[in-house]
Amino acid sequence: MIGAVFGDGQGGQIPGGNLISGNDYGARIESINVGGLFEMKANSVGFSADGLVAIPNGGLGGDSSQGLGAFAQGGTSIRIGGPNPIERNYIGNTTSVIPGNGDGINVFANVGSIVAVQGNYIGIDRQGNAAPNTGDGIEAKGEGSTIIGGSGMGTENTIANSGRAGVFIYNYTGPFSNLKTRQVTVRGNVIKNSGGLGIDLTNIVQWGGIPNGGDGVTENDCQDLDEGANGLQNYPELYAPIQNQDGTLRIDTVLKSLPSRQYTIDYYLNNQADPTNYGEGQTYLGSGVMTTNGNSFASASFNTTQQLPTTALITATATDENGSTSEFSCSAGVCTANRTFEEALGEATMVPFCIVPIVVTTNGDENDLDNENPVQNRDGLCDVDANLAGEQCTLRAAIQEANARPGFDLVNFNIPGSGTQVITIVNGNPILPAIKETVEINALSQPGYVDRPVVQLNGTVVGQTIPIVGLRVEGSDITIRGLAINRFTLDISINKPGGAANNNKIESCYIGLNADGTIDGIGEGTSQTGITILGDTTTAQGNQIGSTYGGNTISNNVVGVVIAGNGARNNTVIGNKIGTNPSGTTSIPNVSGIIVGSGAQNNTIGGQLDSDANVISGNLANGISIGTNAFNNKVLGNYIGTSATGQERVGNGEQGVEIISGA
Repeated sequence: MIGAVFGDGQGGQIPGGNLISGNDYGARIESINVGGLFEMKANSVGFSADGLVAIPNGGLGGDSSQGLGAFAQGGTSIRIGGPNPIERNYIGNTTSVIPGNGDGINVFANVGSIVAVQGNYIGIDRQGNAAPNTGDGIEAKGEGSTIIGGSGMGTENTIANSGRAGVFIYNYTGPFSNLKTRQVTVRGNVIKNSGGLGIDLTNIVQWGGIPNGGDGVTENDCQDLDEGANGLQNYPELYAPIQNQDGTLRIDTVLKSLPSRQYTIDYYLNNQADPTNYGEGQTYLGSGVMTTNGNSFASASFNTTQQLPTTALITATATDENGSTSEFSCSAGVCTANRTFEEALGEATMVPFCIVPIVVTTNGDENDLDNENPVQNRDGLCDVDANLAGEQCTLRAAIQEANARPGFDLVNFNIPGSGTQVITIVNGNPILPAIKETVEINALSQPGYVDRPVVQLNGTVVGQTIPIVGLRVEGSDITIRGLAINRFTLDISINKPGGAANNNKIESCYIGLNADGTIDGIGEGTSQTGITILGDTTTAQGNQIGSTYGGNTISNNVVGVVIAGNGARNNTVIGNKIGTNPSGTTSIPNVSGIIVGSGAQNNTIGGQLDSDANVISGNLANGISIGTNAFNNKVLGNYIGTSATGQERVGNGEQGVEIISGA
């Protein structure tokens, strides 16, 4: 059933909608690899016909008592409620005899799918009286996109009187899957009177994925390097409100998170303090945008539009560029009472205490001095020349050092000189070491970076005849940002022979172009492929080429992107320019844009948000080719054969999209 509408608000309180009460599970839409749009709107769930008397769903001994449920896979869109008041669902009184159930709404959104929960009343009846669900107001999981509320008029949900968290977000671990939940966006809602936190992010699951409640406040960590639902996104730190002359309040705010990222901060007013001091979000006040510097620090001040006393209980959340929202902050001034905002600003230029970056300081290609030593005998320094003062660190040596260190590492760049810094592979050292440990190679940190790379990795090797790969990603949770990479046989390979290369990201790179976005001549960028995700006898899952905020330009190659092999699953390609210049206005062709090869499954090119769109145009042959035995792959929301605005023709030479028989 594709494009179904479950309930229709036309006609009043119940007519056109459904009365769903007295069941173990109220209602659930389950879509597996069928795509399309499903809607659940204008239903009354857990009430009598007049909407005032409890007739609970749940409590019958079933193993999944919920009000409404949405299970979305395969590019499916599910909308629960909507911004128009006549689309509103009323969901209350859900009970359960099984711990971990009794939720108002339960959401599972897999890769490539989107679930929007908007405009609903959860935990209250039609007259605003409490109608508590014994579990969470909303429970969300999965690697797709879940949007709870929003910034538009009417998109906010009222989530009240939940027995546990208002919104509970967790990683799903079960006998057949281990999914990292990301992109659960919680903005603009009314969240109040929860038994637990207003928003609870956690790693804790049991019973094959059925949670037994949240774990309470998750403390911020240094540089936001921890893992968990929504990446356990750090929340903002709010300083004591300051009264402006017009009676409004100024809220000084600090955020310490991942470096060089943009975050949306939403502010809320509460009538009463939460017992944890990490409040809820009863009245939405507005939002601001903050961008962290290379030291992971951002600061800003937010001014309310209404007059409020300095005793006002104000909280905030942070939402990253991918749409992952934090827990609520501590109420303004409560947890920061022992320091001033000015003192906090002193940290802006300080390297976070938890990590000492490896800093590339030269565009040479030498090995680290003690690269041949056993790990236990290495000095922990990135240095290629003992005769010069300080650490002389090349990219090659930085990768060697990161591979030798346990845990996460950050590789920054500070190569002296202005303009583009070109790193050329030296004959005799033709292959850079594979990147095997969790690391972020962040060329955005090179002084002079503004909107385009200023560090270029050049694969031209005089006299070299064997194929060489630029960067070999042979591990998981590795990020490469802000490089121009060209003239290799293969610029970036994501593949670990005999193992797993999962959850890696390539962002803000030029692949096949010079650092200024130009070419020396057609075909001189690379002789074969820009980026390959290969899962032949290995797994390569959850990798992401591009992002909604940091897409790549992949042009001037024989093939821009290849995804192939039975282990290549659930990868995404979003926000890129493939076959054009960096602005997406003119052609700099690959021969072929994207090839999804045999065995690749459940990969997504583009997405359902405007910011997910790729521009796949100007290529000499096909824009996208999906080959034989490549199953359940999705192409969604892209510009194929046009400019980035969709207003001009930038055609591919053959098919825009080719799907070969057997796919």
